[in-house]
Parts: sequence; C-alpha cells; structure tokens
Amino acid sequence: MSMYRLLQWVGIGCFLLLSVSLFGQASRSLTGTVLDENGQSIPGATVRVGELGVVTDLDGKFILSGLPTGTVKVMISVVGYETQELQVTWNGASVAPLHVTLKESTTVLENVVIRGKSEASLLREQAYAVEVIEAKQFNNLSTDVNEMLGRIAGVNVRQSGGLGSGFTLSLNGLSGNRIRTFINGVPMDYFGSSLTLNNFPPNLLSAVEVYKGAVPIHLSSDALGGAINITTTDVPINYLDVAYSLGSFHTHRASLNGQWIDTKSHLTVRLKSFINHSDNNYPMEVFLLNRETGQLDETPTEVRRFHDAYTSRMAWLEAGFTDVKWADEFMLGAMYSDNANELQQNPFVTGLSVFPLGHVTTAEQKDIYTATYRKQDLGLQDLNVRGYAVWVNSTEHYTDTSAARYDWFGDFEPDVHPTTGELGRKSLFQLQRTNLLTNLHGEYSINALQGIAINLSTNVLALWGEDVYQPQNNTQYSTPNRVSKGTVGLSYTLKLLQGTWHNTLFTKGYGYTLEANNPDYQGNDPNAFSDQQGRVGLGFASTWKPNDRVQIKGSFERAYRFPESFELYGDGLAVIPNPTLLPEQSENYNLGLRYTQPDRWQA
Repeated sequence: MSMYRLLQWVGIGCFLLLSVSLFGQASRSLTGTVLDENGQSIPGATVRVGELGVVTDLDGKFILSGLPTGTVKVMISVVGYETQELQVTWNGASVAPLHVTLKESTTVLENVVIRGKSEASLLREQAYAVEVIEAKQFNNLSTDVNEMLGRIAGVNVRQSGGLGSGFTLSLNGLSGNRIRTFINGVPMDYFGSSLTLNNFPPNLLSAVEVYKGAVPIHLSSDALGGAINITTTDVPINYLDVAYSLGSFHTHRASLNGQWIDTKSHLTVRLKSFINHSDNNYPMEVFLLNRETGQLDETPTEVRRFHDAYTSRMAWLEAGFTDVKWADEFMLGAMYSDNANELQQNPFVTGLSVFPLGHVTTAEQKDIYTATYRKQDLGLQDLNVRGYAVWVNSTEHYTDTSAARYDWFGDFEPDVHPTTGELGRKSLFQLQRTNLLTNLHGEYSINALQGIAINLSTNVLALWGEDVYQPQNNTQYSTPNRVSKGTVGLSYTLKLLQGTWHNTLFTKGYGYTLEANNPDYQGNDPNAFSDQQGRVGLGFASTWKPNDRVQIKGSFERAYRFPESFELYGDGLAVIPNPTLLPEQSENYNLGLRYTQPDRWQA
C-alpha cells in the first residue's frame, strides 16, 4: 500500500469519525461526569432515564443517547452513595454536559458483594492489541520477567545460558531493537545490562504489558513492532517486603522493597532493591581438542564451566508526595545499579569454543536520577498530565589482558605474544555514557465521547571512552559522540454506539541529529560527521464490544526505528561504526477477537 493511498484512507476515516461525532452531538444525547465529594471520579455509577440506562466508565464519564424531547428525570446511583435525581429540559438543542457530585451514604449494609474489573482487565479491553500479566501470581517465586513473558502467545524468549547470560526476545517474529522495553513508561534501553528483563524479580512489579504491533503514544520511543512495559508496585499503604531464594550452581536472588507514607503530610518514601548472583558452574558436554593430533575428539566429555559467574545489583530510593492538592504523585529518586560478568566463551561466535576463556570480564556501573509528576484535573476538569525526567551516567568496562590459552579443565598455557589477549589483541576498554530523557504526556476529555492526547519526549546521549591497548578506540571516542532523538505524538479518541465502539487515530513525528567521529584505521585523525533525519508515522486502533463477552479489535501502525548508539558509533569491540545508517520502517496490522466467559475463562 503506497503512502498516498494510506493517507487517503486515513483521511477518509478521520472525516467519517468526525462526521459521526458531529451528528451525535446534534442528537438528543446526555453526557456528563459523576464525582464524589473530593472531586474523584466514580466508575460503575448507574445513570438512568426511564427504561434507558448506562454505567459510568473508569473516569466516571457517561453518554446516554436516544432520549425523548421535553423534560426528563435523570437518576444517578451507585453503592455507597446517596441516589441523586435531576431534571433536564430539552429546548431543541443539546444540553451542556452534567457534572454530578454524589454524597457518601451513611446506610450500613450487611452483605454486599462488589464486582469490578482489575487494571489488567481494563487494559486488555483497550483498542490496542495488548496482553497483560499480573505479577502477584509470581510473587516470592524464583523467576524473572523473561519467564513471565514466555507464557504469552506470540512471545518467544531464548536465553543462551544461566543467570546473566544473553537472551533474545521475539514478538510476533520481530526481535532485538525492534521491540522496545519500558519500566513505568521510561525506555529501559538506556539503563544498561544491569537492568534488563531477566534481572527484575516479580516482587518489584505490578504487571507486565505487552503491546503487539501498534504502540500507544504514551510509550514514547521508536518501537518498530511492539513494546513491553513493566510497571512497579504502587499501592497507597505502608509495607515492607523481603524475599530470598537459593538455587543450583550457587544461585542467590534477594529483594528488599518497602514504602512509608505519612498520613498527615502525605510524604512518601519508597525503596526498591535486588541482588542476583550465580556461579553458573553447571556441567556440560564438549568435544575436546586433542593437542597431539590437532583434531576434536569423536566422543564428548563432560566438563564444568569455571569462569561464568554473574552478579547484578540495584537500589532505587524515591521520596516525594502523593495524593496532595497539587499532585497525585511527585517523586524524586536516585538509583544505583551495577553488574559484573565473567565470560566463559567468545560472545561474538555461536556454538562451544574449543578454547574457553579464563580471565575476560565485563562490568558496568550506573548512577540514575529520576523525577516524576502525575496529576488528574490539572487546572481544568478532565485535563490529566504526567511526565518524567531521567539522567543516566554509566561506565562500562571490558577487560581482556591475560596472555593465556585455557582448556576446559581450567588449565592454561601462556601465550608468547605480549600484545595478545584471549579474544585477540589485548583490551582494557572503558566507555562513558550519559543520557538525559524527558517526557511530557497530556490527555483532555472534550466530553464523554471524545478525547485528545499529546506526548512529547526527548533523549540526548553522549559517549566517549579510551582503550590503553587499542589506539583506534582512543581516536574514535576521544571526543564525545552525540545523538539527540525527539518524538511527538498526537491522538484523537472517539466513542460511538453508546460507548461500545472505541476509535483512536494517532500520529508520531520522529527526528534525530548526530555528531560522530569516524576513526581512520591508517593512524590519522578521525573524520567528523553529522547528520539529521526525520520521519512521520501514523496509525489507528479500534475496538467494538457489543456485550460483556465479545470484543473485536483492529489496529494499524506505520512505525519507524532509528539506529541505536552502538549501531551508529560501534561498541569499541566487535561492532564497526556506521553513522550513515537510515531508519527502519514497518507496517503493522492486527485483527483480533476476544471472548470472555464471566468468572471462568477468556480467549
């Protein structure tokens, strides 16, 4: 499908939706919002006019269509609040949206059964193709996010070894950097190897959201084929949670999480932390090299890995205020994370190495500072705003300075070449990296039928480094390489058929600029290089839910992914710089049917 034809169809769709919207506004429909005495929305309230009735949504909004002319009585009721009756008179034009405030009821009820939907259920009912895993079922289990993701259809996780080893995540056939991961909406790509999915214990998490194909604008990154967003525990209570597990091969996992809230000032302090360690000294079978013949043995021999230990740690402390007049949440945080990894085999080749490694290591340390803000009804009714700023300062180390040749029994012979390491030339490479990420998201409900949203995000990165043994790295990274990315997202949402048909149209604008140093492998000074790129993506998501059991979904997105820093600048080890790379493009289509048997199962 050509871009011109696609824009034609999107334009026609926008025209039809807006036409239907204007027609709906001209008809006799009653819209409004139901609130409590504190100004908080009340979901699940019943709004009835005669035999016609609807239930308010999660934001306390409702739309009631097909009303008769003249004066009608409107009844608003919900368990725990006093029923309110209003009179509305039609004068041949639409009535302004109602804002109803209900008072709490003092009536004591003995046996009350309250049925509601969890946040996970509400997310599953969105127009986007999204799956949600609630983390509570995995609490206090020796598992991680990767194992949780493996339970979702269309998600495949392949891990190459024990704790800390590399893994490949595939979502509907797309993998690697084409799938973006987030923690509370913040891109995790810039948090480094110490904060990857296979390091987070379930006790830190509330849920894992998996978006297949089209990605909503609030997840502000250049995701090409889907996104994974993990949300941390956020409950308004004081708690302390400690977990520890012990596994094979000296594997230890521990986490300490807590929260304290002062009931008077609403001062809130949170702590999230974990430590993971494993020796990974598990047995395996290899074909050993016969040093006399120079050939591999015909039969495998069982050996034990001896240089594959891994340790990762994280501590995240936040302090701020929650549920105050000027903010639903305002938090400032500081995080420290690190990891240390012994390499048993060459990470750049597949299969088992004939010569294992005995001294090569990688390590990483990160200092991260965060600020988050969230507020509903900021200055205006139904204007919701949230945002964050994150500063990341990281140091990565790669050490290969041992002139030794090991075998699988841990014995070694010294190498006679003084410049040779275990993987090639000796290397003592240190890479410095800084990131500043910002995001601002705003949503405004025009009425119970329509809403708009805007999302602005920036990412400014700089990296530089040096290598005592390899001078080309010193020239390439002697001055900072820089890249700046920006994303702007806009969306329009329209509800039709008394709120059973939800439609969202969105567009995303991407742009980046880079300044790079291209190394000259002939020993000359590096060549300066700069570039700018921009793209515009678009899409839609639609869902129709005729009843409580059946839901039909469809979505489309034309998406782009810009090159990562290591693709543009190399990694100083095995990836050669290529700052002329262009963005990738994809077109994602989704069509789904969801059936739920109440209180039993869903498919």
